[in-house]
Amino acid sequence: PGVNITSTSGQPGSDMKVVIRGLGTIGNSSPLYLIDGIGGDISSLNPSDIESIDVLKDAASAAIYGAQAANGVVLITTKSGREGKAEVNFDAYYGVQNVARKADMLNATQYMTIMDEQSLNSGNAAYNWEGFQSIYDANGRVYDTDWVDTMFKNNAVTESYALGVTGGSTASTYALSLGYMSQEGVVGGADVSAYERYNFRINSEHKLFNGFMKIGEQVSFIYRTNNGISVGNQYNNSLRGAFGVSPLAPVYGDNNPYDSPYNDTSNSDWYNGEGNPYGLMMTNTNNENKAATFNGNIYAEIEPMKGLKFRTLFGTVYNTSEYRSFTPLYHFSIYSYNDTRTNVSQNMNHGLGMTWT
Repeated sequence: PGVNITSTSGQPGSDMKVVIRGLGTIGNSSPLYLIDGIGGDISSLNPSDIESIDVLKDAASAAIYGAQAANGVVLITTKSGREGKAEVNFDAYYGVQNVARKADMLNATQYMTIMDEQSLNSGNAAYNWEGFQSIYDANGRVYDTDWVDTMFKNNAVTESYALGVTGGSTASTYALSLGYMSQEGVVGGADVSAYERYNFRINSEHKLFNGFMKIGEQVSFIYRTNNGISVGNQYNNSLRGAFGVSPLAPVYGDNNPYDSPYNDTSNSDWYNGEGNPYGLMMTNTNNENKAATFNGNIYAEIEPMKGLKFRTLFGTVYNTSEYRSFTPLYHFSIYSYNDTRTNVSQNMNHGLGMTWT
């Protein structure tokens, strides 16, 4: 009780926001995550590897973990091996995602009717739609674009597979797992927003000197890739433009892959503030983020007498990430353009943390 979990965005692979019994700090409100005693990122953890989760937020946890535990501590223990024959487990799911309810937009006929009513109510004549040549296709039919529907992908695929092997003897136990997970975005599909994750983990423990001493390790490696759209705020995101563009405007033009008042100068009926939202989204999807995380620890434990144990642990976390993006020249409206130069960027980050207890 008291744990509130919310999604920060609908972007595939986006992190969850966890708040434990209110906020403890003004800035970062995330709790401290400890995976097998080492700080880690829960978003990249394979759920099939989790044995147990404990949530702490009290004076005792703050005394142990210090200021970093101001927003609580989440203790995660991964699965370990058991004595006996090897057991093989395989978990899989495959599903599709769809937007629960799309906004109902005006079709071409409804839009023209509303515009005529607006003009008449203002004391002007109704529009002469036959005089707007650019709203007709090559066959003389009025364009009827549902921009919201164009932006979304139906049946975006999400799938996950996990293979685990556990076993051992009286002297040694082991647990091995492999995992794969992918998710397509409901906006634009896999070419626009997608997430992939690969997991590997091995935990083993060995008893020495008739059980007087135990040594073991818990090692994991995670590799993930993702690309996505601009999610920003209510004024700066890929979907906002889809709610304001006329259904009489086509997605594609004769002289350019994506139509707009700047790309197709013959289409003078475009309002110059109406950027092609689909074209803008597709033009700005040349981005990719790759990240890898190695999380491992080795430990030793001795029990000189029953009930008295001494344990030491050394752990390390290594993170590396690379982000690449490319922005071409485009000019979709007076608000959406890049007509000076193409932009290429690449950022790399590396981090190493160590713990000894």
